[in-house]
Amino acid sequence: MISPDAFGIWIVLHFFKKGEIAVGSKEAKHYQNCASTCRSHSSSLRSNRTAAMDKKEKLEKAKSKITSELSQISSQKSTLSTLNNVDTGNFVGDRQAKYQGKMSAALQKLSTYKTSEDDNLTSINNKIAELETTISSLTSQINSWDQQAVMYDRMAASSM
Repeated sequence: MISPDAFGIWIVLHFFKKGEIAVGSKEAKHYQNCASTCRSHSSSLRSNRTAAMDKKEKLEKAKSKITSELSQISSQKSTLSTLNNVDTGNFVGDRQAKYQGKMSAALQKLSTYKTSEDDNLTSINNKIAELETTISSLTSQINSWDQQAVMYDRMAASSM
């Protein structure tokens, strides 16, 4: 069974299509066009939000990978520090100097790499925060356009 509201809408639309309802039809068409424009804006914003969400997801994956690498670097640095503290008194000749030089160079390279990765992580965190703000703003705009479209739909229906 069809509801009275649905039947009423069907009657209005049926006669509107036949051109038998002339009063307010231009006004209704105007409101329908406004609603369509609002939906178009909303759809465009949804595409932008989806793109921003995809970028954020990729950055979250990169952040996870860098965080894992930083953990490994800390472990490797700890191991090298332990090896660097080995008693080198038993080394003969210039072996002690070569050993300590290579260990110091390795520790320095790890420190430089860690600093670089820390900078990358900070940059990624900043970009993620920026994208979260963008996504939130786009969501608000989408909701606003959707509400306006509904309002224009109601105005179109009431002007028929």
